[in-house]
Amino acid sequence: GISNGKDKHSNGVVWEKGSGTTSKKKGSDGGNSMLAGLCKFIALYIFIVGSVGILTRLVCTTACFSPSVEATEENALCVVTGKVLKGLLSPYYTLPNTQPTQSTSQLPSAETTQQHHKKHHAKAGPLKRTIDRAASFFRHKHNKPPRRSATQALDKQHIDGLWGPHAVSPTAAYSSQQQHDMATLSSRVIHSLQSQQSEQSTQDYNTRLKNVYWGSGAYNPNRSHVHPSFPWWFPNPSHGSHAKPSKYLQSVLPTLPIKADGSSLLAAYLKIMEWPMNLRSKFPYKICGGKQGCNAEFALSHTLEFREKYKPWCVSPRLMKENSIGWIYHRGYSHSISNNNNNEGEKQDVGGHAMIWYRPGLYRVQDPEFYTRNLIHALESAVAESLQRTHGTVGKYNLVLDCQHFSLSHMPRLQDVKRGMVMMQDHFPDRLGVLLLANLSGPAQFFLKLVTPFITESVRSKIHALPTNDDAKRVEALRVLIDDDMIPYWLGGKDMYKFDYDEWYGDGVVKCTDDEALEYLTTMPYHA
Repeated sequence: GISNGKDKHSNGVVWEKGSGTTSKKKGSDGGNSMLAGLCKFIALYIFIVGSVGILTRLVCTTACFSPSVEATEENALCVVTGKVLKGLLSPYYTLPNTQPTQSTSQLPSAETTQQHHKKHHAKAGPLKRTIDRAASFFRHKHNKPPRRSATQALDKQHIDGLWGPHAVSPTAAYSSQQQHDMATLSSRVIHSLQSQQSEQSTQDYNTRLKNVYWGSGAYNPNRSHVHPSFPWWFPNPSHGSHAKPSKYLQSVLPTLPIKADGSSLLAAYLKIMEWPMNLRSKFPYKICGGKQGCNAEFALSHTLEFREKYKPWCVSPRLMKENSIGWIYHRGYSHSISNNNNNEGEKQDVGGHAMIWYRPGLYRVQDPEFYTRNLIHALESAVAESLQRTHGTVGKYNLVLDCQHFSLSHMPRLQDVKRGMVMMQDHFPDRLGVLLLANLSGPAQFFLKLVTPFITESVRSKIHALPTNDDAKRVEALRVLIDDDMIPYWLGGKDMYKFDYDEWYGDGVVKCTDDEALEYLTTMPYHA
């Protein structure tokens, strides 16, 4: 109809609107105008489909963020959105299927997946094929295969391989070179402390080390599993018999780094520094992250200053008030590391990593400073308990974070989170076994997304999610870490313990005033 420049329906007349009048124009421009209009329609249609696809993808990406599991409720939102769009556009075009694609095993035996898609794709016209390709580019997250995680394969062998190296493994043997590095660093740390003593007229370095014990500051002879006490600089024979390697420890001397003073502590720092050949490192990262880095002994001096001024073992009235319901505490330990060489000749169970139970959904932050101090105090006590129970061989903790009832109103301030993480990274290196996330809700996922940039890659690799809404599977996963009788009832276990305020903050705890707890804000402004 347009071969002669005329439209058979309009006799070659193309009506145009002019300024107040209507004119008509003859000729071959009519066919070109129709073709241009068709192209514009196709472009507009692709633009609309693409825009809707982008919007859907943004909604799903924001709603469905998860470190290791899919959030089914948020994915349901994506599916509903896709169905609504499909219903609106189905008269004109069929959206890509939101259901999982047909597996190769369901296809005819002689037909591969590629042949299957190619055959069905060929049935469509050129317009539909173009729109299909454009829309498939913007296909949202729900159509992507889920990432493999611990919650998708709960067989014991898989979880043992995923969590075991961090959560329950005994201390590894150290090479002769690493033993040499620890001995060298030990002498350099002592020399550095002696230099500070002569330059600043401070206390004798040994006196300083006696006042920064894990869990208690000064040595507490009445220590217990609730109120532990263990040398920070271990071993150190000059502190007394409690700071010397025990008979149990001596029985496993060939595999443990305890031949030099303080080597049990130095091993953790050198590991986080990745055993630098020249004993120079960029750890702690905030201070030494430049090109030159710092001498390895600086990290130990930095932490000693922190322990003297922050006093992480200190329990003040505002701290006790902030944790009066027990939203964080340590209790129990991971599977035992056994030894058969004790005096009785019988198997000796000393346990593994201490267990910390953190339930932020139970409490809204009222006092940010002492909320952070409660977190640090829990880590301090857990490390001390693990060292005390294992005679200085472990000194680590596993942390279970239960997000039940957690909402945006429970979120601490981001600046406080960042400050607390700097303290943990600088002064508790290589102390975390694994961090397990239970009842991971949408607000909890959003919060994790905010704080992830502050977490080092080595710590991220230790974060795992427990199964949601299935007590049996959750308990099965936790059995990799602890015995049934240590799994709390609120996670489906048998331990009926409820936080006891009087026991936790009773006799044996090291108490101080609120003013003493806040002194570090002026004496160590780096952490203020």
